Amino acid sequence: MKLNKKKLSNIVGQDLIGLGYKKFEDGFFGSDGLFIKQVSEGLFLTLGLTISRFYESSFTGSYYLSKSTRWGAVWGDIPKESYKRISFFITDEEKKSLFDEADKLEGVRDAWWDAFNTNSVMRFLHAVRLSEKRFVEQPMLIQNVENSIDGNMLAEYISTVHSVFNIAGDIKHDFKFIPPNPIKNIPIEWFKAAELAIIKNGSILNANTVKLLAADAWFVSKMNL
Repeated sequence: MKLNKKKLSNIVGQDLIGLGYKKFEDGFFGSDGLFIKQVSEGLFLTLGLTISRFYESSFTGSYYLSKSTRWGAVWGDIPKESYKRISFFITDEEKKSLFDEADKLEGVRDAWWDAFNTNSVMRFLHAVRLSEKRFVEQPMLIQNVENSIDGNMLAEYISTVHSVFNIAGDIKHDFKFIPPNPIKNIPIEWFKAAELAIIKNGSILNANTVKLLAADAWFVSKMNL
């Protein structure tokens, strides 16, 4: 039986929600399951799941810490340490009981778990519990995220979307890059606000940048409820 996004979400979703995450359907940032929690005011921890392309039931997860929910965005001066696999924060001693057999070899840092094996899934969840705090508390990580020019630019774009969201539908504008229909349950008004925000900030405007900014701003709005 081949693993897919829906099956993976059904298998681990409720447990991750129990750990304080909110679940989102990701059709934007490349994950096979997106879970987000707020670390502090304006700072978000995103856990993205990845399904193996080579093994039918294997999956892993990576953390991303940012003022944005764009899982894996590490361009410019956004710190590379803000995007890391869970397994890199598990000690050699811990991996003896938390990693599947093939990943226990000396020197192996990356790890994958079997979604159709209950014990393997429980090991994955235990790895999340152990590694989350270690990831967030990497030396200087939060300070470097806070000081990132490119990261703060993403946050500014999100803020602009939120500012214009309520009036976007009333603005007389020939929208060129909004989708014909909502995507992943995100209302069209968010895409309109994103297009206007990009124009206001003088950034690159196309269908993809509008889609990504709309999703980012919408996810952040849901975290602030």
